[in-house]
Amino acid sequence: MGLKGQLLNFLRKRTYSSYEIPERYRTSFYLANAALFDQVNWFLHRAYEISFPRLVADLRDREPTLSHADAAKRVETVIQILDQCNSVIDVRFPMQREDGTKRMIRGFRAQYGLYSGFNTSLGGLRMRNDVTRDQMKALAALSTYKHACMGIRLAGGHGGIKIDPTEYTELELQRIVKKYAGELYLKGFCDGRTDIIEPDINVGEREMDWITSIFPDGHDKLMVVGKPLKAGGIENYSKMASQGIFFALDYFINNEAVLQSINMSQAGLQDKTFIIQGLGTLGTPVAKYLESSGAICVGIKEHDSFIYDPEGIDTQAVVKHRNDYGSISSFKKAKPHVNDDIFKENCDILVLAAQQKNLICYTADKVKAKIVVEAANGAITPTAHRILVSRSKLVLPDIYVSSGHAVASYLEHLLCLRTMGETNFPLLRRLYKHILDTFEASTQTRQVVSLATTQKIVSCEMNLDVLTYAIEHVMRETGDELIDISKEFNLKLDLRIAGYIKAIQSIHRSVYEMNRY
Repeated sequence: MGLKGQLLNFLRKRTYSSYEIPERYRTSFYLANAALFDQVNWFLHRAYEISFPRLVADLRDREPTLSHADAAKRVETVIQILDQCNSVIDVRFPMQREDGTKRMIRGFRAQYGLYSGFNTSLGGLRMRNDVTRDQMKALAALSTYKHACMGIRLAGGHGGIKIDPTEYTELELQRIVKKYAGELYLKGFCDGRTDIIEPDINVGEREMDWITSIFPDGHDKLMVVGKPLKAGGIENYSKMASQGIFFALDYFINNEAVLQSINMSQAGLQDKTFIIQGLGTLGTPVAKYLESSGAICVGIKEHDSFIYDPEGIDTQAVVKHRNDYGSISSFKKAKPHVNDDIFKENCDILVLAAQQKNLICYTADKVKAKIVVEAANGAITPTAHRILVSRSKLVLPDIYVSSGHAVASYLEHLLCLRTMGETNFPLLRRLYKHILDTFEASTQTRQVVSLATTQKIVSCEMNLDVLTYAIEHVMRETGDELIDISKEFNLKLDLRIAGYIKAIQSIHRSVYEMNRY
């Protein structure tokens, strides 16, 4: 082959065997204050950059008549189609308060990934003053890839109502939530077939029950999950997010090969020290599970103060104090919150269970913990993530570790479909089919086969039910898959990119199965 032919082959290989992260997302990598949507997409497109040759090869295996160049173009087309939200709605409506005055309320809802072959979106509803349009887009995108990573065949969604719920009475909150859901429904959202709502921050089964009450019987069964038992919900749903975090951590901290790579000599949670950020509905049960397994809390960080005590802290005593006095600032040894120095203190495990973008690059380089658990969505920025991984820290990312609630939501949705007469789930992952069958078989006996890890939370007054069994098995199976992908793509222990690669592969298979593009 002549020099010209060699050059042409080189250019073809360079053009069609590689993928470049779009400039918008490349820029977001360096900005701690970048939009959350752009930061989520940096992780996604980094995974595309690594897995692109494999995606092209897989497509050619599926369609052998495609040339390498045509297959690469097809893959790039799918990437472009999936890159943005399908829809973002911004609703505003008046609400009458109990004193007769009226207040304008603003809410959002985003849907992402509806052209992935997953025709129904599932995602949370939160109520916070700092809710933004960008947050909803980012969380909808993250939930899409989180679902795909966990084998859940649903697209992503997320919604928010921009209020501080503590400023309203229960009746006023009920009016707001019902009106929000009604506005969404009128505009094609929240219909149970293309969009399903699940609880998120400051929202629980009470709010889900309010939403179901405004629609005709039968319709309400599918439009929300996380419902009360009487409305078709499932037992212990509210504990599943925390249980998923615990099961994921317990699985990896008992993996000898993983521990060796982070220079942790002893397996298991016994006598491991941990610092936790956020003792809310997510962090409090996680801390309780860790303590029940022999771990020792040495640090707690809340929004207004923090406590660090290398001798150990009783987290449940701190929670009681916070509930009694509204803050932990007056608890013994508590100090006013001024910075993130507590993240730099000695511990084995750092749990981030508060809000997004809480661990940034300036802090990541000083983290002493060997394991960082991203319990809250988007808590670690891309730069901070790379620093942690490069320093041989084990980062358990949100795309995996905070998926317990998504698994619970999916199972509730499938069970509702089954009770409404739908029994054919042709694309259902084997593990979920097994779990559904276990649910059905255990209706009367309530006896399930559990792994040893489940027993560790029985002492926390948790019932050993089918849903706990389901979360444990899904987290363990997915953990195995992430380790395999890390090895296959030479990612060392970058489980986040492994999770996105797993999600990407699942979505692209779905797209081609549905003959979409």
